Amino acid sequence: MLSGRKQDTQLAAPYGLDVGAECAREAFAMLGISLDCPVVVRRLDLAAELRFEDPGDGLRFLAAMAAIHLPRHHQRLERARQTGRPTSVAWLSGRNVALRVYDAGLRHDTGAPGIRVRLERQLRYRKRNERTPNHFPRDLSTLYLGPLERLIDAAPNISVLTAREAERALIDRYLAGQPSLAVTERLLGVIRIRELQQEEVVWHDPDTRAGRLREMRNEGIYLDDSPHSAPAIADVRPLLQALGAAWQ
Repeated sequence: MLSGRKQDTQLAAPYGLDVGAECAREAFAMLGISLDCPVVVRRLDLAAELRFEDPGDGLRFLAAMAAIHLPRHHQRLERARQTGRPTSVAWLSGRNVALRVYDAGLRHDTGAPGIRVRLERQLRYRKRNERTPNHFPRDLSTLYLGPLERLIDAAPNISVLTAREAERALIDRYLAGQPSLAVTERLLGVIRIRELQQEEVVWHDPDTRAGRLREMRNEGIYLDDSPHSAPAIADVRPLLQALGAAWQ
């Protein structure tokens, strides 16, 4: 179905920059220029791709990611003009893009839509916060996934479902023993309020709204509000883990 590997081009980990810096020093020394300064990292770009055998799986994965709203992040979504399906999802912290997932084959014209899906994270360090190459661990997966890492750890699965599918899933879980009846009834109400787009009307207090959505996330349920809903992916979690594994 997929492979979670780095791009075909060789990507360098930050702890390997010392070798490049030494080569640069030697090259400049041959020109009579001495570089007596520390090696620091001001920008770190981390990326990996999922390659899907069935492009429909890749399109469903992108649609699922569009339904994931990260706490304290603003989402920016791009859709295909003809189909309305998501082609790029970015999560912003302030003005900066914290994470972006997009259809790499479509954007770079290197494959059919849904074949190559790329997750990028770009970290910029201000001068006072510049890091030395040996500051970074060899396992960069947590740094790469960022806020998505907390989603992976917070719930046993990450299911992106339509309202009806989410209601059925909650009832099935209650009948299986979890969550409690009170939590199940409350989350069924959350789904209906979201479906009616009445969040700000019903939840005047932003903390209450955040708490209700956090309960949904803790159950591993995200609502697909798209009018172009595709068949659901049972669990997005293994796909995110595969992306993180590229930087372990």
